[in-house]
Amino acid sequence: MSAAGSFGIDLGTTNSLIARLVDGRPVAIPIDDHPIVPSVVLYQEDRVVVGREAKNLELQYPEATIRSVKRRMGQDHHYQIGGRAISPAEVSAEILSALKRGAERATGEEVRDVVITVPAYFDDAQRRATLEAGERAGLNVLRLLNEPTSASLVYDQVGAAPDDTSEMVLVYDLGGGTFDVSVLKPDRSSPGEADPDSTAPVRSGQRTAAGRTWIERAAGEIARQRSRDGRLPPSRGSSS
Repeated sequence: MSAAGSFGIDLGTTNSLIARLVDGRPVAIPIDDHPIVPSVVLYQEDRVVVGREAKNLELQYPEATIRSVKRRMGQDHHYQIGGRAISPAEVSAEILSALKRGAERATGEEVRDVVITVPAYFDDAQRRATLEAGERAGLNVLRLLNEPTSASLVYDQVGAAPDDTSEMVLVYDLGGGTFDVSVLKPDRSSPGEADPDSTAPVRSGQRTAAGRTWIERAAGEIARQRSRDGRLPPSRGSSS
């Protein structure tokens, strides 16, 4: 994200955003006046809706709405909507395209070169699918950067105290759909030159143990209890 004219994208399970460096600090670019875009895609006959509008229409069109696609990246899986078979990479490309268009409107600049963050545990297939999504969206993906590494770089360059000589940094990344914990060793000998991902001696992650899973299970239990009491019908889920 430090390259001139490049942008950083957090392609999240629940929400996504696009940012750039301003005076050395990462700043999210507002898309339709909001810095965060829900990672929700709605497929209708004549259009594809992404973000807040898709989220608002999800209850009306649950069978045509896809959320949490990040959990399917790299898998041999297709969503069946309106007679179409849609791959996770295609869905993610719609989210990336929406971020690209929104950032271009907000900045008046072409969005082409990007860095996309991914969970540390993403395997080769998941990373290839993310690269494919970027290509489908018309983006030149400069690199895929592990999310905990990205957080540690921001801390080391922006948030750390000048006299901070910590040898290890623990990054606890509890997202809406993925959970990562990494222990990283900051490389302060040659900042900006070393490969940041090479300084992470310990990484672990879980693709399903995160915020959205907790909310879904809690909501499901509440719905079951209220359904038994005759106060609420069983809930309907969206495409996943």
